[in-house]
Parts: sequence; C-alpha cells; structure tokens
Amino acid sequence: GGLVGSSNGDISVMHSYNKGTINNFYSGQDDYGGGIIGICNGTANISCCTNSGNVIVTTESSSSSVHAYSGGIIGYASNPISIDRCYNTAVISGLGTTGTSGYTTYGYVGGLVGYLNLTTAINEIHECYNTGSVNTGTVTGYNSCGGLVGNSQSGTSITNCYNTGTLT
Repeated sequence: GGLVGSSNGDISVMHSYNKGTINNFYSGQDDYGGGIIGICNGTANISCCTNSGNVIVTTESSSSSVHAYSGGIIGYASNPISIDRCYNTAVISGLGTTGTSGYTTYGYVGGLVGYLNLTTAINEIHECYNTGSVNTGTVTGYNSCGGLVGNSQSGTSITNCYNTGTLT
C-alpha cells in the first residue's frame, strides 16, 4: 500500500494521501495493492484520505489459481471497514495470469476497494468518489471491476458517493 502494506490489527488513517505509484508484481498465488492500505486484516477507519498514485497489481503462476486485489484506498479487507470522505483519481488495475490450463485467474479491482471478504459485517463507504480508470483483465477466469468496490461478500452501505472513471 501507499502508506501501509499490510495491517493485521485495527487501524485508523486520517487526513493522509498517497501520490506515489504502486507497482506490485508477484510470481505466486495472490497479490494485493492499495493506494492507502494494501491488505487489511483488522478493522479499519479511513477518513479524509486521497490517492493520486497509480496502483498496478500483477500476479502469475503456472501451478495454481491466482488472485489480484487492487483498490484506490484498500486492496483487500477481511474485517469491517469504514471509509469516509476519501477519493481516488489514479489508474487502478489488477491482472492475474496462469501458464497452465485448468487453473483460474481472478481480478478484483475497485476505484476505492478491490475486495471486501466478509460474510456478516456491514461496511460503510460515505461521501467518497473515484475519477480514475479501473481496469482488470485475465487471460481466462473471473473479473470483478467496480467504480467504487470490485467485489463485496457482505453487506456494504454506500451513501453519497459517485464514480466517473472508465471501467474496463
């Protein structure tokens, strides 16, 4: 991530920004990238933060399925998050490739959050926006691309938010 690569406990980030490009490449199963936080395994409260640095996540493997998680604010979250008054203006992309047939590639890319991996909690995104392009692509497999959230496995409340970025 632009500010935090991996957070395994509860975290609050306020009035912060990232302008640097994040270019993650991993030759293995999963890769994560976020303008503020790459992977968040604890509760997160993100407020008044911005990302203007491109986030490019690429993962490849010839022996397993691969997942690329990329978001303008958070790449991947496994616990409840709250994002308030944050925005992304940069290009966000995620690409997974495999060299062997029979394995699946997954790309989860969002202007704010790539993947919310929760089944019971409520996530909140309030007064946020994305104007950057959001791109995902895999050779074969599953792509999930959203102007705000790439994929949500739980209840997510999105209020007073918008996207004007191109999705591909």
